[in-house]
Amino acid sequence: MKPVSITTFFQQLGMVMQETESIGSEMNPYYEEISEKLKKGETDFSEEVLAKVHIEFESGVDKYEKLQRKVNAMQAPAKLMILFQQFKGQYTNYVDGCKMMLDAVDPDKGFDKELFDKAEQIQDERSSVLANTMTKMMRFIR
Repeated sequence: MKPVSITTFFQQLGMVMQETESIGSEMNPYYEEISEKLKKGETDFSEEVLAKVHIEFESGVDKYEKLQRKVNAMQAPAKLMILFQQFKGQYTNYVDGCKMMLDAVDPDKGFDKELFDKAEQIQDERSSVLANTMTKMMRFIR
């Protein structure tokens, strides 16, 4: 197998991260709809609201899973292999947090605040860790 160049690797990884951010931006209004009501102490959501949010989150999770498959198929340059393996695991955890949030807004089961909060925490933590790992990998460009 031909080794991948650092330039190609970072182009691919940059594209994944841009798409990840774009998906998050698409879903944000639906997340905010739930989050704003939670801030007001409301935890009772109509089946219609949950169905609308669930459809959008499901679409986003499908897109994240496709990106996750891309990440898992990527080859890293030798000097980035360890960091990239960490990145893969972190990205998987991020996607798992997104799936958890999808489950929290299931219109058939009702809203699960505890699961929603846990999913939010996982996504926030993984986003930060992913950014830190990207920064560490970027140091190898110099």
